[in-house]
Amino acid sequence: MSPPAGYEIRWWVQTRNHIVADVFEFATAQQAKDYLTRAASVRCRHDGVVRRAPFPQHAYNLLWTNPDNAIQQDVFFASGRRVYRVVDVRAKRKHAVRSRRSEQEIATITVDVLACKLPGANCQIPVSRPSTT
Repeated sequence: MSPPAGYEIRWWVQTRNHIVADVFEFATAQQAKDYLTRAASVRCRHDGVVRRAPFPQHAYNLLWTNPDNAIQQDVFFASGRRVYRVVDVRAKRKHAVRSRRSEQEIATITVDVLACKLPGANCQIPVSRPSTT
């Protein structure tokens, strides 16, 4: 039986946001599912909102205010014994560039699209087609 393990990759973006990708591996798929349930919960998260992500399949988006008082958008999904998380922490700005809602939507799209690039995501990003009318 292998012990739980994990790793994290973090990118700093020019806008001073940062993007994080984590993978956690558990001894069993059931342990991974149990962790996913707890990790995607708003319990213990300030101003947290959770909803099903449009992709990857069976993923959850979690929007919350982290302990540094920054807006954070996470997406969590499980694949077998692994749980994946992609995070976009939005930089604090003196003057709002966009509305808070716009910032949230950009962060949601960012984490969901990046999550689709991870192993085990098994998702296809829907492509909008130009109107023919």
